[in-house]
Amino acid sequence: DDACGTALAGALKANRTLTHLGLGSNKLGVEGGTALAGALATSTSLTSLDLASNELAGDQEETSYVKASEVSGASKAVGAKVTYEGRAMVVTQVHSDGKHIRMRPVADPSGVQALATALGANASLLRLVLSGNGLDDACGTALAGALKANRTLTYMDSSSNSIGHEGMRAIGTSLLGSTASKL
Repeated sequence: DDACGTALAGALKANRTLTHLGLGSNKLGVEGGTALAGALATSTSLTSLDLASNELAGDQEETSYVKASEVSGASKAVGAKVTYEGRAMVVTQVHSDGKHIRMRPVADPSGVQALATALGANASLLRLVLSGNGLDDACGTALAGALKANRTLTYMDSSSNSIGHEGMRAIGTSLLGSTASKL
């Protein structure tokens, strides 16, 4: 959870010999990712970091079908941003009856933005795994800036996320225009 991320960050800041850290599927969350970012920015020994399936963009679990009439928003079409029970959501599916929809929470990019800032400053990381974290275009755009600045990263896995055309275009453009990136 988030508290574990904070504790791990403290340990990582103190450790100067660890080269590989696998934290996949631990539900670190947005706050845990933000905490780890502070440690990543100053790490001089870490070369491989696996943060797969950690809900770094928040809980992205899809709801079961709910009545569309219980949801606020101008549109209930797939991809529309709506509000349900006080939470910002994105419509993922409309039932064939047109009266029920499924949704997932809108991604919170703040943890990934903090990681991206740290990645831009880090001078030791070679491998980063961010798969399955619910990353969206805003997260992809944040990572793009880091990839342009980072001089050591040679492998990044961002598979099984929701980064769309905008985020992927930003990543591609930053890699093509970067003289620093080794990706």
